[in-house]
Amino acid sequence: PDMQLEFDIPFRELGFEGVPHRETVQVLPAVNCLVELTQMPFTVVALGDIEIVNLERVGFNLKNFDMAIVFKDFNRDVLRIDAIPSKKLDTIKEWLTSVKVKYYESKMNLAWKPILKHILEDPQAFIDEGGWAFLDLEKSDGEDEEEEPSSEGFDPGSDAEEEAESSEDFSDEDASVVDSDEEEEDSEEKEEDEEEGMSWEELEEEAKREDKRRAEQDSDDERPRKMAKSGGATAGKRRR
Repeated sequence: PDMQLEFDIPFRELGFEGVPHRETVQVLPAVNCLVELTQMPFTVVALGDIEIVNLERVGFNLKNFDMAIVFKDFNRDVLRIDAIPSKKLDTIKEWLTSVKVKYYESKMNLAWKPILKHILEDPQAFIDEGGWAFLDLEKSDGEDEEEEPSSEGFDPGSDAEEEAESSEDFSDEDASVVDSDEEEEDSEEKEEDEEEGMSWEELEEEAKREDKRRAEQDSDDERPRKMAKSGGATAGKRRR
């Protein structure tokens, strides 16, 4: 009887090692599916059942990355194939692109159960919010760059103005320093003048006062001498 079966031969050159269950096995892409038929339990994934593929732990310079396969039936658990060698990343990307399966990249493992639960609770809201756009790292990075203020173009005139303003500031500061130094020197000179004593005119006045005081003192000293002389003279006259 004709069972209308079509045999799909895996592409061994596209194969990669990974851990879909417990052990590391060789996973082989085919035309219509992704299979692993060497270790129990077997892994057979029809490409038509895949909604998206998310390549996780990419970009940390690690030796391995993980693959999360999300099915169109969100009630199915996400199939994970862990510990895929990083050297196979480009090969897997090319294969997914050739079979028209949308894939994303993320720097960490995602918790898919709450994500799928949120989608099932309100599928329309998930679509309105952009669907799987939250997984697009390139788009999110681009939005972050747009939010950042753009750097202004180089303006040589602005640099010249800034230099001129800075030189003016320095000149003002230098002038203020010179003025302050001069004021300090003037104050020091005044203090030194005050400390040196009186002026020449004041010295002359002081000398005159000193001469006058001495003259008065000498006159006071001569008075008792005169009186003594005059008293002796009168006594001699009486004796005679």
